[in-house]
Amino acid sequence: MGGFVMDAIGFGEAPPNISGLEIKEQQAAMEWANSIREWVEEAFQWMFPLGGERSWYSYVFTGAAAAAAATGWWLLSHVGSFSHLLTILYGGIVVGMTVPLIYVKYDYIWEYVCLLMNQCRRFYELIDEKASRKMKNKMAGEKKEKKIE
Repeated sequence: MGGFVMDAIGFGEAPPNISGLEIKEQQAAMEWANSIREWVEEAFQWMFPLGGERSWYSYVFTGAAAAAAATGWWLLSHVGSFSHLLTILYGGIVVGMTVPLIYVKYDYIWEYVCLLMNQCRRFYELIDEKASRKMKNKMAGEKKEKKIE
């Protein structure tokens, strides 16, 4: 039995010749860098028009969602290093089957989200109004000082 296991694992054999499987590091690194650069440029092209509108909270929520996604991928890779693929697939199926049910059951939460967004919008408009009033007063004060001199 022990000899069978040792043969199945491959002990006592010469390692296979994999010299033809070389990857050029420079080319692979450049391809990765270019693809990441394109993704970042596309993300900025999509996010800046959101930030230019008066709905700043959607810009913040988009950034938070991107950070959450990156954290989720990091967490998934960290958990994946401790478990098997089938375990992760099973957990994904369980979560994928239960989250929509919870979403339907607790649909009233969106009312509170809308209230929070309206409060944030009002708070932003109040701060924007105060800041613009200060800037106008500063500009008016500078013009009066120049006329006096």
